[in-house]
Amino acid sequence: MFTAASSSERDESAVIADAIRAELSLGSGVTRFASGSVPVFAAGADHVVKMFPPGERSFFETERAALARIHGALSIRRRAWSPRASATGGGTSS
Repeated sequence: MFTAASSSERDESAVIADAIRAELSLGSGVTRFASGSVPVFAAGADHVVKMFPPGERSFFETERAALARIHGALSIRRRAWSPRASATGGGTSS
């Protein structure tokens, strides 16, 4: 069941996404995508910050493995545009 995030949750995720963007030097500013099951932000012109809650670790692992598998394998004119994980990590869950 999908539950819409409250305004404060949206604000908090934007602050976290912007801190990640700044730490990894991913361009300037973040813009949240309008839909999605987890917070996803455009970071600068060429990157995306996607945040998975601790309870969805298996989805994170699946997406990370899929990105590693398809990187460089898609017939995209510019290989630099091929989806890939530039960095992964996260907080610890208690």
